[in-house]
Amino acid sequence: MNASDESNLAVLSEEWDRALVMKDHDFALKVAIQGYSSAKNAGDRIRALMFLGFVRHAANTLYAELSQHATRSDASEEICSFCRLKKSKLVKGVDVAICADCIEQAHSAAQSKTDHE
Repeated sequence: MNASDESNLAVLSEEWDRALVMKDHDFALKVAIQGYSSAKNAGDRIRALMFLGFVRHAANTLYAELSQHATRSDASEEICSFCRLKKSKLVKGVDVAICADCIEQAHSAAQSKTDHE
């Protein structure tokens, strides 16, 4: 590893520390990813592992923060899988959600098909 790589990794490590002090976990994640990439490209496995641990820490922290602030009201504005419109009430399946209007259209289409048979 050359002196430039060493210096770059030291700067990234300092930025990581600063991001944690400021509780800026988005920036910490960005710095950790850059540090991992730089260390890996420089062939420094120890620092690559260190920065990978930083990535994990920042990602886990962000995940916990986002999960904590997710509310049911966020989920109430969901999109119907069929008409692609935002609806407040949906019937949900494993991978799809359908609104009352689309259910009515499907029922009408099925009824007209059986009427013509």
